[in-house]
Amino acid sequence: MKAAVARKPLIRVAVVESDPLRFVGFRALFDTEPDLELVSASLADLGQLQAIDLVLLGNRGGQNLYDIMASICLLYTSRCV
Repeated sequence: MKAAVARKPLIRVAVVESDPLRFVGFRALFDTEPDLELVSASLADLGQLQAIDLVLLGNRGGQNLYDIMASICLLYTSRCV
């Protein structure tokens, strides 16, 4: 009887970036990592995405970072740090 191979859990990263070329660059950097999955998202999309483990914010052009983080924490109250 063969032992079951333990798989690492997949880490889902939401990349909130307005520049599609920058997202392609992130995907090229992290494509070799089998336990990472990149998802392109907007701030409005974050509430509808399931099982996001990490949110990577791009340049928000004048928006207050603390306000953005507060809105993200409202969506993910049990996991926000």
